Amino acid sequence: MDNFIVWAYLGISVLLLIQNFNHKRRIRTLEDEIFKLKQHEWLPFARTQTHLPMAQSVKAIRTQFPELSLRQALQLYTIAKQ
Repeated sequence: MDNFIVWAYLGISVLLLIQNFNHKRRIRTLEDEIFKLKQHEWLPFARTQTHLPMAQSVKAIRTQFPELSLRQALQLYTIAKQ
């Protein structure tokens, strides 16, 4: 009986991990789509920050647009730098 409880607990834990992974993947996909739609609004400010070192520029971008993740701010900095 104890063995069954352990296996059931492990099975439920694995299912919860899979569900959590799928949820995070869906959120990241939605964030990427929003980034594509709004990057033209964010790009002019990012271009004004390209004279700064990368770390300061990314920090300024994230301060101006707190809805951006670090990954998205770096991506925006890279696009603005080109």
